[in-house]
Amino acid sequence: MLLVVGWDGASFDVIEPFLAAGDLPVLASLVEGGAARPLRSTWPAVTFPAWTTFLTGCEPERHGLLDFTVRRGYAVEFVNAGHRRVPTLWGRMSASGLRVGSYAVPATFPPEPLRGVVVCGFDTPLGSAGRPVSHPPELAARLQRRYGTLAVGGPQQMRIGPGWHGTALREMLAAIHTRTDIVTDLIQEDAFDCFFVHFGESDTVCHHFWHHADRHSPRHQPGGCAGAIADVYRALDASLGRLIAAAGADAEVMVLSDHGSGGTSDRVIFWNRWLADRGWLAFRPVPMFSWPPGLRRAALRLLPRRAAVTLFRRLRGPVGWVESSSRFAGIDWTRTRVFSEELSYSPSLCINIRGREPAGIVDPAEVPALIERLREDLLSFVDPCDGGRVVEEVEVAYEPGRTSHADLRMRLRRPGGYAYAAGSSRAGRERAALRRLRPEEMTGARGTSMGGSHRPVGMCVLAGPRVRPGRYPEARLADAGATVLAMLGLEAGSEIDGRPWLDVLELDAGGLRAAGTANAMGSEPWSKAEERELAAKLRSLGYLE
Repeated sequence: MLLVVGWDGASFDVIEPFLAAGDLPVLASLVEGGAARPLRSTWPAVTFPAWTTFLTGCEPERHGLLDFTVRRGYAVEFVNAGHRRVPTLWGRMSASGLRVGSYAVPATFPPEPLRGVVVCGFDTPLGSAGRPVSHPPELAARLQRRYGTLAVGGPQQMRIGPGWHGTALREMLAAIHTRTDIVTDLIQEDAFDCFFVHFGESDTVCHHFWHHADRHSPRHQPGGCAGAIADVYRALDASLGRLIAAAGADAEVMVLSDHGSGGTSDRVIFWNRWLADRGWLAFRPVPMFSWPPGLRRAALRLLPRRAAVTLFRRLRGPVGWVESSSRFAGIDWTRTRVFSEELSYSPSLCINIRGREPAGIVDPAEVPALIERLREDLLSFVDPCDGGRVVEEVEVAYEPGRTSHADLRMRLRRPGGYAYAAGSSRAGRERAALRRLRPEEMTGARGTSMGGSHRPVGMCVLAGPRVRPGRYPEARLADAGATVLAMLGLEAGSEIDGRPWLDVLELDAGGLRAAGTANAMGSEPWSKAEERELAAKLRSLGYLE
């Protein structure tokens, strides 16, 4: 059996001190006797595109899940596994006659009808009547009766006040324990060829506790939560030991992450304000008696959690409109050539191209010259806090005739090793393109900045009788997916981007058989009820404003 364990947001620079201190004995034994290598994440280095790349062996441009949402002009809509354009490797395994399991993996709703079991991840709309959230459909109800929960969510992040961190830590540790109970029981009750279980707590704890643990952080807050990251990793290590024991002595094990984690600076960038200051974007005049854009966030923080979630579940019309109005509030499209979605994990810009965008004003023939001028502007952006350059590199993703998630991507400097935060320009009310955050803007509650952020390099540890021990150079997430396929005796064909790690594995590449033919999900997109449930859940967990 091959056991695959996802530790969201884990990276060697985070776990090495814990390994050295003896806090992770199970993982340490895997590293000592197995192969360890850094994993380059997708762009953006965020949950949906990254884990889907591993699940499919394909890069985001091929599998199609580029974010939690997809932009349609100046509007966004939420995506799910039905938007995936290619089959999963688990689907290929299933079509090849293998028995597989998947538990709490993001971007797997609606569940794929595999030979085996599936329980979808944190983005699953558990409160909506409609499609099943597991395969077989009755599995979720059976597990809930037995354990009282599916343990696929996380602590609410809509409101963070006194006592939140202690409560959140207890909830995360309990969820790790219960999810491990469920998966070990599933493994022991059946005969699986491959089982993949995901743990998001390693990501959540870094987002919200980094500034407690890191005394060098510019937003350091000393207190009783300094050991929370270590506590979560110790719990994950104990969980890993239980999972390996359930899988059996001859099991092969892969532990991997979708991206890395690090600290966030106390400096914030407002990209649409920066664009407006340089004449690339224009805001509409703000009406004298308009509602402040932050009022919705403030109201949500004041409402009890259940009431706030219920509010979003009952919204009339497309829920994506609410998110769209938040991202693009106040922009005058008739005078805007370049704009940003202002996502904290995705520093990028889009060009308002005529014929591609609903009110585009940039002639497609002018785009190459515009990009060069914009690149010069970006590379001359100076941080007023220290005089350093903000943008280190600009990558052009624009392709003529193709609708793009982003036309330019930026790699930003990290002042002192800490990533810039990103904020909403609030329909032009924000007057500074880059400034220091105020204390009330750093609570980590929805609409404010979190103390930890993503990094583009995660990790993988692979152990088993066919693994050549050692430290290996950086590889891609798609390659990790192809390696899983090869370990189960299946060939990674040209229809996937990843290549198996034949430098790590003692395999006869000529002995691999072609994987069975599987189809992409082809599912209907979200129903209105499911979309409202997802929006409420993503806001509660801190992914959306």
